[in-house]
Amino acid sequence: MRLKALHFLVLFLSIAPAAPAGANALPGGYYKLWRVVRVITAPWASAATLPAATQALSRAGVAFLDDAVKGPGPLACAHATYSDRDTSFDDLFAGRIAEDKIQEVFKTLGLEDVSPYGLRVICGGEVTTYLRIHSADLLVRAGDVILRLAPRENESGVDVAEWVQPITPGFDCDKASTTAEQLICMDFDVARLDRTIARLYAALRHDVSEASFATIQTTQRIWLGHTARSCAGGPLPADWRERRDMTLCLRTAYEDWAALYKRLKVTRIGSLAIEPRMHIIAAERPRDKSDWIVYPWMIGSP
Repeated sequence: MRLKALHFLVLFLSIAPAAPAGANALPGGYYKLWRVVRVITAPWASAATLPAATQALSRAGVAFLDDAVKGPGPLACAHATYSDRDTSFDDLFAGRIAEDKIQEVFKTLGLEDVSPYGLRVICGGEVTTYLRIHSADLLVRAGDVILRLAPRENESGVDVAEWVQPITPGFDCDKASTTAEQLICMDFDVARLDRTIARLYAALRHDVSEASFATIQTTQRIWLGHTARSCAGGPLPADWRERRDMTLCLRTAYEDWAALYKRLKVTRIGSLAIEPRMHIIAAERPRDKSDWIVYPWMIGSP
């Protein structure tokens, strides 16, 4: 009898179905890479009492991998499983907002078309819910703040370890005031291009004469203003498609400008130097029209 029971147990184990491959995989319809584009103080909290670490969440990246979530501390998970399903607004407000007041609170916070449907990340015994906004963004609560995340559509060629770091362009994002600056502080690629331009611009300040650098400085200022107006005129849009179109315009302009800066070199022959000088023509009609001229200027001659 014991041998038969053992034989049956072995047979049962051998035919038991294995766990499906990719069980932890991110459900369809969700992008892998996201960026925190807004930090909203929860209705029950005060911005003045939030811990300093909260500021570090601003502009941080989040990556949903097959078995882990990479990102800032409150959202990171070393071993994650996923599900998408109808959920409750209570997950976002920690049960602190009465049901009949929820839509009023959304309006007060400047949030639109929030869906009670979302991505659930199970990390050990903790569940974090990301609610969908119909504009394709996600909302998630991290303590006493609500984070708004925007997706990155093209995930190829991105280093996840670099992606999850806060965006750092060539200026202080905490002081971003224009729509163009705010968009740059939301976009991984444009911020990196802006940082490259800032580095090359600073190098030219030391490499060329004062007169030549004055032409570069003037051209840079005019180009920045023209690009901001032509690509991102008006307030920051709530709709992700409008933000995407503005960002793509900025990305194209900054790619061209960074490529130009990489070609600006000083050639020295003994006491002579041939250095770049710049001139720009930025036409408002059509608004996206700009031409720049780089011409050599020799200094140090007798």
